[in-house]
Amino acid sequence: GLSTEHALELHYFPARLPPKKEGQSEQLPDWIMVMEYNNGRLWSGGADGVIRTFEQEGEELKSGCVISAHTGPIKCVSSLTDAKSGLTYVATGSMDQTLVTHAYNSKKGELSLHAVYSGGHGNSISSVALAAGGSGAGDGKQIMASGDWDG
Repeated sequence: GLSTEHALELHYFPARLPPKKEGQSEQLPDWIMVMEYNNGRLWSGGADGVIRTFEQEGEELKSGCVISAHTGPIKCVSSLTDAKSGLTYVATGSMDQTLVTHAYNSKKGELSLHAVYSGGHGNSISSVALAAGGSGAGDGKQIMASGDWDG
């Protein structure tokens, strides 16, 4: 048997080699909490309450808009492009118990505040979804649903 008086020798063999660095990597000021990809654009929500966009150019992602959306970490994101207006709506939910929607105009490269929804959740919002609504896709109407820790 073994006792505390005996030494045990272990051998470690790595299963994989470390990844090779390819290209440049952008350093972000805080953790990425959530991501969504829609129409060549990556939407990310950070622990700093900031929405960041990255646009696809070939095999690379180029940094785009950056906007402070919440006072707490962003926990969920959903996006929907409206075929009628050409705008992409982005909804985010946060630990600050608010939902915020922004409208992205790809022609101008601008992300602007659309609406702030507060008072409906008593806890951190953990899920949000946008979907085309109304009588059918392309009619300019959207539906948003969200959930928190209360259920």
